[in-house]
Amino acid sequence: MSQNKIIGTIVFIAGLIFGILFFIPIDPIRARVLSYVSRQSDIEITIKKLGLGTGLGLGISDGSLFALRGKDALIGFQNGQMLRCSKLIIAPKILPILVGRFSGTLYCEMGASGTVTAGISGSPFWNPKTLNLSVEVEELDMAILEQFTQVSPFAGTLNGTVELKEVNPSSSRMPDAEWNLDGKEVMLPAVTQDFFNLPSLQIGPMSTKGTIQNSKLKIDEIKFGKADTMIEGTLTANLGLSSSGVPSNGEITGKLRTDPDFEKSQLTDINLDLAFGKVKPSGFREFRKKMEGGPQSLLMNPPLDN
Repeated sequence: MSQNKIIGTIVFIAGLIFGILFFIPIDPIRARVLSYVSRQSDIEITIKKLGLGTGLGLGISDGSLFALRGKDALIGFQNGQMLRCSKLIIAPKILPILVGRFSGTLYCEMGASGTVTAGISGSPFWNPKTLNLSVEVEELDMAILEQFTQVSPFAGTLNGTVELKEVNPSSSRMPDAEWNLDGKEVMLPAVTQDFFNLPSLQIGPMSTKGTIQNSKLKIDEIKFGKADTMIEGTLTANLGLSSSGVPSNGEITGKLRTDPDFEKSQLTDINLDLAFGKVKPSGFREFRKKMEGGPQSLLMNPPLDN
């Protein structure tokens, strides 16, 4: 192809994109896209002004040539939770539609509270039976989790990814999942159960990665705390899940260090020597435990190697 033809092709494509972005009426497109997103994902987006632009800034995997872009949007969920986006991008992908699939990205920037990028896909396009969801969070303020869990306080920031695979909206079956998350300055809320209570914990750094597949939970690793926090440790697990998603059986291994004064004043409901073994010279309790009959068995039975 000659240089003139290449230049002519580039000019034609640029002109086509310019015409699409600036001369196609946006309101009908906006209404259809927002309605489709609402039907397929059970969320409702409220926004005063939404313009047409590109989604190329989201990167190769998440971006698209055309996108709806707006500011000051509200994303509402079924149970009343809300995310307020100072910047919102909805980037549907065109090519998957040609093979009967829908795929797109929703990007929500929440100022000091971080960003959420959610990719969603499914088939068939007109009435998807299953959905795949991939969520990436950057510097997410964990206080946002309070409205979704109805417990508090959460504090700290979260980075990482969560993927849900083959989600069937009409089924109660737990979908397969994969996650890889890192937290900074993490605080977790208090836990109140019939058989024990835990106070709100200042964890500090925390990281976790694992999978759920065929109702089996595999935690590759959870790391939490550091030398100057009240609690520190690591954990790995292979557990079966009940139909409601509660761990019911399996094996857990790990190590745990607790500050002695904190242990005496705040962890009086738990016999740590029984549950996790005696403190080693390293300052940690090291344990391998069988779970049988639910999470409470972890605290009522000694480690296997005790």
